Amino acid sequence: MSEYVDNADLRDVAELGKAAQEFMESDLGKSILASAEQDARAALERMADLDPDNPDDRKGYMRCRIELKAARMFAEKLAQIVDIGETALAVWSQQNPKGERNAS
Repeated sequence: MSEYVDNADLRDVAELGKAAQEFMESDLGKSILASAEQDARAALERMADLDPDNPDDRKGYMRCRIELKAARMFAEKLAQIVDIGETALAVWSQQNPKGERNAS
């Protein structure tokens, strides 16, 4: 990251992170995250019954891997957005120690 980042950019990233955090804490966000978690568990359970070396199981095994990856990526991406937003807020605070709103 460059030594100085525009305050407007930092604010936008921080707001996106805050929105992602609020979404994760909302009823809808909790429901979607729970569904993704359930999908991941179901894919793991199906994978346990498949042999990736068996040609008859290979396609189902790969489908389960894709489903598992997709379910995990959703939650991970939201967490990354929250983390990046928190970092942007910390950088903004360092660049504006007295709380100046617009130095750009």
